Amino acid sequence: MVALLTLPALRAVPASALLSSSTGASQQLSSGTLAAPRNLSAAVGTCLRGNSVTVQLTWEEPLDPVTDGYDIFRSTGGGAYQLIATVSGRATTGYTDATTTFSTTYGYVVRSTRNLWTGPDSNPASITTPVKGCM
Repeated sequence: MVALLTLPALRAVPASALLSSSTGASQQLSSGTLAAPRNLSAAVGTCLRGNSVTVQLTWEEPLDPVTDGYDIFRSTGGGAYQLIATVSGRATTGYTDATTTFSTTYGYVVRSTRNLWTGPDSNPASITTPVKGCM
């Protein structure tokens, strides 16, 4: 004999439904867009012993109030951007790239993040590191 299991019908829940967190506080689901970080710039930083130099990146916080971190992307010689770092904190508006080499052109963009959300690219910033000249 085979037993049949009857399940109640599922009901759709609107996106604006309230959720209860583990602390008992209500939270409302919403959708939105993160804004891009503003005024990204790149400058040659410290000359490292051997064959590299750092690149100092700085930017301004985006206009949205919810950003809580940033993803930093770099391209080499005009190629595709690759994620090189993630930094936490809305007020963290700088990063030092210590993985560069001399006589190379790098491009950078930064994206705002919040949990699993990612915002659009910042303005691009590019820099060509100097020829080898420090020890």
